Amino acid sequence: TIKHKKEKTDAQRGKIFTKIGREIAIAVREGGSADPNSNSKLKDVIAKAKAYEKAGGADFSLFSCRRRLSSQKTAWAR
Repeated sequence: TIKHKKEKTDAQRGKIFTKIGREIAIAVREGGSADPNSNSKLKDVIAKAKAYEKAGGADFSLFSCRRRLSSQKTAWAR
């Protein structure tokens, strides 16, 4: 049924969101900056997220990426 299909696809998307979110957190921590222009690892992770989005995967929008970055900046500053 539709409900079971949706559950399955949502679980897959959630897994990918979590993975990319973790990669963003690590890139910010290791790169020392939440600015993709000065942090090459972060720039690569963002490019990976955009490539996944273009391939028809989850909608990893710029807004959700910025939200994740801002939370990492505050956590890293503590």
